[in-house]
Amino acid sequence: MSIQMYYLIFGGISLFGLAVVAFLVHTIQRMRVDNERAAKIAKAIHGGAMTFLSAEYKIIAVVVLIVAGLIGFIFKSALAAGIFVIGSLASMV
Repeated sequence: MSIQMYYLIFGGISLFGLAVVAFLVHTIQRMRVDNERAAKIAKAIHGGAMTFLSAEYKIIAVVVLIVAGLIGFIFKSALAAGIFVIGSLASMV
């Protein structure tokens, strides 16, 4: 099997995974909560999760920039550092 075939297979699997995530997000967003107390709890959980993710992304951004700098310095390649940053961003998405 050629390397291009592997790229196609892994690319297809990745796109399928993104489609599944999009479907699940759409399904969850369509759900309505009728109970006022449950809605209040869900809103508190959402707020806490967003606060956590915001703090986590700030830390990850610093680590990614440090590692990208090291990659660029060690391999003397800005391209390698840039590709690492793009891969990190894709993983976070």
